[in-house]
Amino acid sequence: MDDTKSVPQSEKAEWEKCSLYEKHAVSNGAPPAEVAKETALMREAYKKSGANGYWRKQIEIYERMQVLQPDSVPPLRIVASFYAQLGEKEKAFAFLEKAYEKREVDIANLRLAVYDPIRSDPRFLDLMRRIGLPQ
Repeated sequence: MDDTKSVPQSEKAEWEKCSLYEKHAVSNGAPPAEVAKETALMREAYKKSGANGYWRKQIEIYERMQVLQPDSVPPLRIVASFYAQLGEKEKAFAFLEKAYEKREVDIANLRLAVYDPIRSDPRFLDLMRRIGLPQ
């Protein structure tokens, strides 16, 4: 895991997201060497293309995991958050609807800031209502 002391302040948030991803993936049984490689790719994507590059790399990793490790892909609501951050509302809602249909346990985490870009959309409010969360 990487030390954030040498990371510029402007990059710390993404660096910390990568570190959280790394810890989560390893704790869920992903091979540490593979996770370290993916984390390095996410950090590189952020350096080259900013936040959009970071979120696109997350989607790329998810798509690869779907094929190579279908039992260890992240929850659908997390993939929805990647698309929400990119402003791709249709894809974000498609993943949120799949998560709702599959009754993902953590679907109630819709209060997280990563969903802010789609929070004002009526479909988001409808989903919150169906889950039983206060709007």
